Amino acid sequence: MELYLIRHGESVGNATGKDIPDCTLTERGEEQARLVVQSLIDADITHILASPLIRALQTAQPFARAINKPIIVMKDAYEVRHLESCKGAVLSDLLEQFPEAEFDEDFEPNGWLYKGNENPSIIIERVSKITKQLKEYHEEAKIAMFAHGTLNQYLIRELIGLSDSQHVHFYQENTCVNWFTITKDYIRVNKIGDIHHLQELANISR
Repeated sequence: MELYLIRHGESVGNATGKDIPDCTLTERGEEQARLVVQSLIDADITHILASPLIRALQTAQPFARAINKPIIVMKDAYEVRHLESCKGAVLSDLLEQFPEAEFDEDFEPNGWLYKGNENPSIIIERVSKITKQLKEYHEEAKIAMFAHGTLNQYLIRELIGLSDSQHVHFYQENTCVNWFTITKDYIRVNKIGDIHHLQELANISR
């Protein structure tokens, strides 16, 4: 299995430094989402997964449209939250904005619970569950998963056997791509934090 783990584009929360739990992308983030398509278009992706948070879905949407595949929403792949719990978006609104998205039957229609007050042990348990779900895909699967900076760090550590090593950090810039080959015998790290697709945006900004 090939796993491409992508952080969402720049969000309003990223740009302002404010706690906006389920914020949208900025214009720059939308451009980053368009550019990440170039990084993944030749990867022959078979499945697109995404966090239920709007910024992750917005980042996945251009790629889903480019390759004409649905976005499978992973309910547990939301960003790590140390502050209080809150409500996520209403299902009907999400379906209207993201017609490519597929939600499990148990997804709360009136707003899903975005759990907060997470400590490392809770996060590791959640990430372990996500990892098990990923490994249920067939060995020929090529997965693009759109998630979040802190969650990605925990997930990367879980994948490579460093789940308890909180002192190990993997910098995750907006729309960076982490690429892993996962077999029953080993996990190969191909790329961590790749942002070569953002070079065009960097040139425009200069």
